[in-house]
Parts: sequence; C-alpha cells; structure tokens
Amino acid sequence: MPANQFNLFLDKLQSHINNKELTKLTLSARKNKESDLKNLIVTAVELKKGYCLNFVYRHNTKDITKNFGIEEGVEIISKALENDFNNAELVSVQENILLYTLPNGKIQLKSSKKKCPGFNKSDTRSNQRQTD
Repeated sequence: MPANQFNLFLDKLQSHINNKELTKLTLSARKNKESDLKNLIVTAVELKKGYCLNFVYRHNTKDITKNFGIEEGVEIISKALENDFNNAELVSVQENILLYTLPNGKIQLKSSKKKCPGFNKSDTRSNQRQTD
C-alpha cells in the first residue's frame, strides 16, 4: 500500500475518533478469498470504562463482537487493512472517506464532505393532492 494514502487515511480515522465523529468504518473486499471473514465493521461506543471501538467480525455463518481501546483498535484496523482487506469506508459526522484498491493494484483515497442538512421548501414532499 502506498504509505501516503494509507497514512492519510489512518490520520483522518484517528482525527474522527478523537473528535467523537466516527459513525461507522467498514473494511471489505477480503484479500484471502478462502477466509470465511467477510468484512469488519467498527463503530465508536461509550461504555462504563470509557470511549471504545466496537468491532464486529462478520463471518459467513456467525458474527463476533469485541470491544477495544482506541489505540489498540486503530492498530488492529491498520493491520487488517494491510493484511486482510482491500477496501475501507469511513462514515463520520463530517465526511465519508473511501480507501480502495483498483484491479491494477493502485490504491485510491476519495473523500466527500457531507452537506449540512438544511430546510429547503422545494425539497419537501407532500401527500396532499393539488386541485385546480
């Protein structure tokens, strides 16, 4: 993996976790097609012991859930991206970030800022019929 794209993704991930903006991170497109691990879903949770990362290891026939501290969780994510998965989708309050491997092996990082939810009268839909 090119270090700059990978490190930029991990920096953004760490920033969103530190700011408590992480909604969900999904690692997918496993590198080892024979593995029964389909994907890895990570969410941030507030537990009695503090702010943690909740990992759901999604296998073909079962899901395994584990909680890790922030530092340990980011290290696990980093290793999983290097060794087990080709793609990552980070969804946060501020933006969506995609890290993926193209068929030719090139790594791409795409980011899109979320639009502020605003009220626009022309966007509203009504169930009422208009009669003339």
